[in-house]
Formats: sequence, C-alpha cells, structure tokens
Amino acid sequence: MLGLMNHWRQAIEKLRATEIDVSGKFRILRVWAIIIGNVPGSLAPFVTLAIYALVALTSGDHTLLVTQAFTSLALINLVTEPLLMFCQALPSLTQAVSCFSRIENFLIINSPLWHLKSHSPLEEDTTAMPLRFRAEHSSSPHLVTFQSADISWFPKNHHEQVVLRNLNFSIPTGFTAIVGPVGSGKTSLLASIIGETTVVSGEMQSHITSRVAFCAQKPWLTNDTIKNNIIGELEFDQTWFSYVIQSCALGEDLENLPGGIMTVVGENGLSLSGGQRQRVVCRATESSNFKYRT
Repeated sequence: MLGLMNHWRQAIEKLRATEIDVSGKFRILRVWAIIIGNVPGSLAPFVTLAIYALVALTSGDHTLLVTQAFTSLALINLVTEPLLMFCQALPSLTQAVSCFSRIENFLIINSPLWHLKSHSPLEEDTTAMPLRFRAEHSSSPHLVTFQSADISWFPKNHHEQVVLRNLNFSIPTGFTAIVGPVGSGKTSLLASIIGETTVVSGEMQSHITSRVAFCAQKPWLTNDTIKNNIIGELEFDQTWFSYVIQSCALGEDLENLPGGIMTVVGENGLSLSGGQRQRVVCRATESSNFKYRT
C-alpha cells in the first residue's frame, strides 16, 4: 500500500542470501566432521586386518583364529566409537561456545543503578486505596525525581543514542498523566521510571518502595485463557474479577468471543485484536497487589 514491497523484498532477499552463505560454510564443515568421524570406524577393521596380513606374510605365521578376529573387531569398535562421538559433537560444541559468548555479552551490560530513598519502612498492607488518598498520606512528596538526566536505551558508552536529554522534573505522589504527540518520548519516559533504560548522565532518584503494575504500549500476554491472563498469580476472586471486567470494558468482548473468559488468547494474544489485548493488560491497574500503576 505504501509502495515499499519491492524495497523490503530486496532487503529480505539480501539478508537471506547472506544467511545461506554463512550457513553453507557451516554445513560444509559439519559434513567434513561427520566424514572424519565415520571414516575410522569404517576403515579401522580393514586396515587392521591388512596390517596383520602383511605381518603374517613376513613372519610366516598364516594362522588367524576366529576368536582372535572377533576380539580384534570388538577392540577396534571400542576405540573408534568415542572418536566418532567426539567428531560428531564438535559442531555442537562450537555452537555452544558461540552461545556462551552472546550470553556473556548480555550479562556484562551495565544494569541501571537505582537510588532508592525512603524515610519509612515498607508498608505491609497492600490494600487498594484511591490515588488521591495515597497522595495525602505519603511520606515522600515525590515518587521519581530527574536531575539533568540524559536517558538512553543503550549502555552508558553510547552517548549518541540518547533519546531524552536534560530532564529536570519530579513526579508527585498521586495521579499523573503524561501527554504529548507521537514520538515525543512518552514510552521512553515511562520505561525510565521503572528502570528499563539507562541514565547516561545526571541522576534519577526513585522513592518507589513497592511493586509496580506496568501496562506497556505493546501488551504482552501469555498463551493462556483470558481468565488466567487477568488474574495472573492471584487467587480467583469473583467479585474482583467482575469489577475488572467492567472497569476494563471487557464485557462486550467476552460476549462476542465463543469461549468467553476461557478463550485462549494464543501466542502473545494473537487471537485478540489490539484493543482487546490492551483492555486485558489494563487489569493491572485494578490489582490490589500493586501499589503503583504505570
């Protein structure tokens, strides 16, 4: 529809050609490894008996008992079998080493540092209360404070990848709405609040002392029923469940679905529309298991 079909097709074909080229070299190496692993087992009996025949001709001993022949073949098999397994395991070993290097590169990435400041012990009671009521009784006036902060989705050594620059503001306890045009950085800011980004420079202080319910712009759902995606790890409560269905405007959707609340959403909510996935994920805003909602 946008006239980009040919462009993307060519790009995908180039990537596929590169993939086949790299994969072809790997397959050739694997074939040679299998050949080298199988050759000793196939040629060892022939070579052994041929050498014995030469020795017998030179020494004049032409006797070869059946017990000696089968014993020799058994010993040859015991020696060549480990060699065969080792040669066939070499490609898998190289793949494992490359996987270890990728895992190592991920583990050595610097995690974002959180500066948690709280002047009161953690609250044990997680009963849901109105946001305005929490704002009046909070021990800290601000939940999150940014001071000359530069935000990036990459580690600190990628200064050219900064998406939000020179942030100087505080988010008070209570209800706060972040509005702005498309691409202005709302998603990046929310991700920064929950620690999913990196503070390249400056400082971000967080006074969040409890679990956070986060509804991402692109919702993620488990391959399970709508009911299990809503209740999550909580015990089923019919009163709360009915309240969530009403609050998230899921009643009409459930009536139109053949399985109702037992409808399997599929991989990442594939069987639901984008709006339906968003409404299912919004159940986090009504959960009493979270003190903060984002």
